[in-house]
Amino acid sequence: MVTEHTRIYDELLEENLRLKQRVQDLERLFTEDGSDRSKTELELLENETTFRNILETSSDAILLQDSTAAFVDCNQAALDLLKMTREQFIMMTPDQISVEYQPNGRRSADYAPEMTALGRQGFHRFEWVCRDLSGGEFVVEVTLVAIKRKGEEMLHCTWRNITERKKAEEALRESEEKYRHLVEQAQELVWTYDIQSRFTYLNPAVVKLLKYSA
Repeated sequence: MVTEHTRIYDELLEENLRLKQRVQDLERLFTEDGSDRSKTELELLENETTFRNILETSSDAILLQDSTAAFVDCNQAALDLLKMTREQFIMMTPDQISVEYQPNGRRSADYAPEMTALGRQGFHRFEWVCRDLSGGEFVVEVTLVAIKRKGEEMLHCTWRNITERKKAEEALRESEEKYRHLVEQAQELVWTYDIQSRFTYLNPAVVKLLKYSA
């Protein structure tokens, strides 16, 4: 059975081969007539072929937003994160694939346009919490770069999945909080000092014993 992933891959491969063939045809045409028009079209198609190759081979999710902020193109890595087909995803806007509120308390529907506006100034990087089709949440580091493609102002978006890193950071923070709580409540003497033998921490038991002021 042909999967959706396989179908999309085959379509992209076919498009890539078609574009390469068109480039070869234009190279011959340019050699024959030397026209500036042919040279311009050739350069555009070479750029498009390069873009498609990068899009298809990147392990990071790559997406394109048009002037309305709608997503008009993406690679398979983006669809895998979102657990969507291309047909389901294309023309969605950022707030439609985001949690209702970002970690800073801002509503995604209000906050996303601000991030997009900063990206259109040239370059912007930030963290964002998305939601896939099944409702699962994941965290991405978003990089926005303003580009012009086929004469249209667009945003080139790169998503790096940092969900596991954020989970590890949160687990470390919770572990440190538990350790500090245990140390603060302990009756045993606990202290730390630096390489110059200067105390950097005394727990309450030490302070009580030595009658130091914490």
